[in-house]
Amino acid sequence: MDGLYENYCMVEAILSSLEMEGCHSEKHYLKLFSKADVPLVNLRKVSAYIFSIPCSNAYTNRVFSMITSAWRNERNRLNVESVKAELQVCVNFTLDCADMYRKFPVH
Repeated sequence: MDGLYENYCMVEAILSSLEMEGCHSEKHYLKLFSKADVPLVNLRKVSAYIFSIPCSNAYTNRVFSMITSAWRNERNRLNVESVKAELQVCVNFTLDCADMYRKFPVH
């Protein structure tokens, strides 16, 4: 508990300094961690968790839209693995068909 209180006092002193004014979100935390005398392990874990939360669900909506277009009535017999593989290729590769063929030649 003493260590946590010391970390709190250190963070409080750093945050009240003049050079922290005008900093927002991730820059604020980067300056905080660079100015600290000891590693703030617990605060790093909390801030990493907070910054990993997406600010919108646009990516998820885009993937569901791609699933809908891939699994339409004309292709209703596709199994889940085929749709998953098609979506992984569409999401993770940005090459067009000709460039993909040159990158991964068939032997």
